[in-house]
Amino acid sequence: MRQPFWTFLAVLVCGSACSNESSTKYCLTDSECGDGMVCGTEACVGIARCLRAGCACEPNGVRNACSSDYPTDSCSCEQATCEHPLDSCNEYRCPGVCNLGQSCQFCLEPGACESAEPCLGGKCLLDGAGQAQCRVSECYSKRVRPPLCGSPSAPCGECFEPQCAGLECGEDPVTGLSCGTCAVHHYCRELDHRCVQTLGYTLCEGSLEATPNEVTPARLAVPVPMPTGGEISDGIYDLVGEYEYAVGIADVYQRAALRFFDGGTRAEHIYDAELGSAADYQTPHRLLNVSRVDSTTLSFDVTCPDSSRILFPQYIRAYSAADGDLWLFQQSLIEVYKKRP
Repeated sequence: MRQPFWTFLAVLVCGSACSNESSTKYCLTDSECGDGMVCGTEACVGIARCLRAGCACEPNGVRNACSSDYPTDSCSCEQATCEHPLDSCNEYRCPGVCNLGQSCQFCLEPGACESAEPCLGGKCLLDGAGQAQCRVSECYSKRVRPPLCGSPSAPCGECFEPQCAGLECGEDPVTGLSCGTCAVHHYCRELDHRCVQTLGYTLCEGSLEATPNEVTPARLAVPVPMPTGGEISDGIYDLVGEYEYAVGIADVYQRAALRFFDGGTRAEHIYDAELGSAADYQTPHRLLNVSRVDSTTLSFDVTCPDSSRILFPQYIRAYSAADGDLWLFQQSLIEVYKKRP
């Protein structure tokens, strides 16, 4: 059972049979514990520590250790305070004796808070410095951001920084905060939080990369322009816009770049496909021969990868080219490219 670090972490009450060490080992995630151990609670309250899996409280109700009521006898909690949270019999910690912002450090003692929540209107939370303090419920239920956190006086205290040692990308599994994003044409592998490039980008020679900016298709608000043709000078053209003008199937890209060379007769194309579009996800980096079908239509013939790897080795695009702008017309969408300086 994985516990996020901001969740309310419970105290071990089942003794040495549930601990992986003779001394208490507090934790934030399962990875900090040994084989057969989990980072969790025995009674769903208190500060988390390494427990044997069978001793951990399961919030789904399969094994609910939270149902034990505070014992009712002659002992009283009327005089209990946060500094002295025991009942009059000096046997049990009393519930609700600490106000928000007060220290509940005593919950770090083995068995200290297994039977009662000491915080009135909140929960006892362990911060990154190893200090336990009563915080509002928002600090427990979600990843907090300013203004809930950001200073010692904020409702949730100081904001936590992501723990990204050894991680390149994705979310820090402890805090849930971002450890960064990957460069274009790469994705974050969840297994080890590494940025990797799929084989499809490396099948063909060339070092072309699109710019990081993502493009979102927009509805064309004016009548569909007519392709006018024109001369395409050699250079790199970046996708800067996509305009949908009809319902239909289209190659839609999050980002893309086209490099024309050899007098516009050859091209290199690279893209990150929009999920769910008709774009080929397997071969997003291509080399092409470019020829003119007529004055306003181009034929793109794929020379790499070979035809066994791609669905459409040849495709047609009407086009307009002028002043460094290049518009490529699909049946339902226009790709707008702009030449790099």
